[in-house]
Amino acid sequence: MASLLLAAVLLPAAPVWAQAPADAPADGLAELKRRDAAMAALIERVEPSVVAVSQYPADAGAAAVAARNPDIVINVDPFGAIARPSEPEPTVVGAGVVVAPGKVLTQYLVGTGGRVAVTNTAGDRFDARLLAADPRSGLAVLDVGEAEGAVAGLTPIPLGRAEDVRKGQSVLVVSNPQAIESDGQPSASLGMVTNLAAKLGADINLNDAADAQGGFRSTLHHFGTLIQTDARIGYGSSGGALVNLDGELVGIITSAAVSAGHESAAGYAIPLSPPIRRVLEALLEGREAEYGLLGIQFNALSTSATAAGEAGVAVDRTFPGSPAAAAGLIPGDVIVEVAGERIDSPDRLQLVVQGLGPGAQAPVEFFRNSTRKQTVVALGKATVQGRVVVTNRPPAWRGIRVDYATALAAEELNQATQMGLIDPEGCVLVSDVDPESGSWEAGVRPGMFVSHVGETRVSTPAEFAAATAAADASVKLRFTQQVQPPEAGGLRTF
Repeated sequence: MASLLLAAVLLPAAPVWAQAPADAPADGLAELKRRDAAMAALIERVEPSVVAVSQYPADAGAAAVAARNPDIVINVDPFGAIARPSEPEPTVVGAGVVVAPGKVLTQYLVGTGGRVAVTNTAGDRFDARLLAADPRSGLAVLDVGEAEGAVAGLTPIPLGRAEDVRKGQSVLVVSNPQAIESDGQPSASLGMVTNLAAKLGADINLNDAADAQGGFRSTLHHFGTLIQTDARIGYGSSGGALVNLDGELVGIITSAAVSAGHESAAGYAIPLSPPIRRVLEALLEGREAEYGLLGIQFNALSTSATAAGEAGVAVDRTFPGSPAAAAGLIPGDVIVEVAGERIDSPDRLQLVVQGLGPGAQAPVEFFRNSTRKQTVVALGKATVQGRVVVTNRPPAWRGIRVDYATALAAEELNQATQMGLIDPEGCVLVSDVDPESGSWEAGVRPGMFVSHVGETRVSTPAEFAAATAAADASVKLRFTQQVQPPEAGGLRTF
C-alpha cells in the first residue's frame, strides 16, 4: 500500500515537469527570426549605397591610343583581319560609399591612384573623376558627373553621428569590393564597437604622406580618432561602410593593419564625427579641407601637471605673429582646455584645435604661475602634408589668391616669423599669382604677405575678399616687405 500510495503521489507531477518549458523554445526561436529578418532588411537597405572602386592602368598602351584615335589601325592578326584592342579593364582597388547624388566617399589611398570607375551592386560601371582629396583626414570624394543612369544607380546612404556611438554598440560592416565587382554581392559582418579613440602606429600609411621622422604620422587618426570594431573586415575592404542599426553611415573602413597592442581581430573606421563631417562638406563641394592652428611649439615632454593637479600641455614657444602670441600665450603656460575640451596630451591638443578649423574663435584655459587664466584665440590655418586635391578653388582677384598667414610648411613659417614678415596685427599670405596677370608684372609673388587693402586691414581670406570687392578700380595693397620693382612704403596700386 505504501508503494502504491507513493506512486499515486508522484505520477501527477510528471506531465507538469514536461510541459513547463514547452513554450520557451518557441518564443526564443520567434525572437531570433525577428532579429534575422531585421538584420537582413538592414543589409538590403545599405547594400545599394556601397560600390567597388576600380583603377584603370596608368599606361593603357595601344588600347589607349586606339581609344583616342579611332582611325588608326593598331595591329593586324596573322590571318589578315584588322584587330583593334579594346579598352583595358580596370582593377578593383577598394570600396566607396555613396553619400550624395553622384558622389562617392572613399579612403584617400583608394581614390587618388589615377583614373577610376565605380561599380554598383547592379553591375553598372561608371567612370568617375576625383573631386577632392584630403590626406589629413585620409578621405577622398569621387564624382560620377553626368554619366547616364549614374545618379539613379547610386543610392545615397543617410549620414549618422559618430559622436553618438558607444562602446559595446552593435555595428555593421558592408564592403568586399571584389565581390561587388564580380557578382554584385558585398559582404556584411556584424560586430561590436570596442574602442572610440584608437591610434595608429607611425608605420601605418593612410595617405602616402611621410612625416619628418620617416613614418606616416600625418593624419588625424594617428592621434586617436578611429572607431575600432571586432566585426570581420575582409582584405581590400578599404572605403567600405560602417553603419549603425538605423542604417546610418558612422564610419569609413580603413586599410589600417593590426597595430601592436591591439586585438588580432581588430578593424578600424574613420568616424563621421563633427570634424570629419566638416571635412566631408568641403570635399563634396570640391573645396580644400582646412585645419586650425594655434602657433605654438611643444615637445615630447610637454605634458605637465599644474599646481592644481591638472594635466595639460606646456607651451615651449609661441611664434611671433601667431594666433597664440596675439592672444597673449607665452612660453611656460600650461594649456588645460580648448573650446571646452579637456587637454591632457599634445595629441589631444592637436585633435581639438585642428578639428575646429581656421578662423574659429577658440576659448583657451591655461595655468600661468599656478593661476588659472583664460583667453580666446582666433585660430590660424595648419599646413597639410601630402597631396591635396582641390577642383573648386577660390576665385583670384587680379591674378592673386590669398590664404591664412600661417598656411605655410613648418620651415617656411618659421623663416617668415624670424624675418618679421607676418604682421602681428594681422595679414594674409599670397598663395598664388597668375604669371599672366598685372599683379605678377608688378612684382607680386607667392609667399608675400598683404596687411591692408587700401586703408582696411585684412587678417583672413574672407576679409581680403570683402575688402577687394568693395575697393575702387584702383586700389593700393600694403605688403609686409618691399615689392620688386620697389616702391616706397611697400605699396602697390592694382
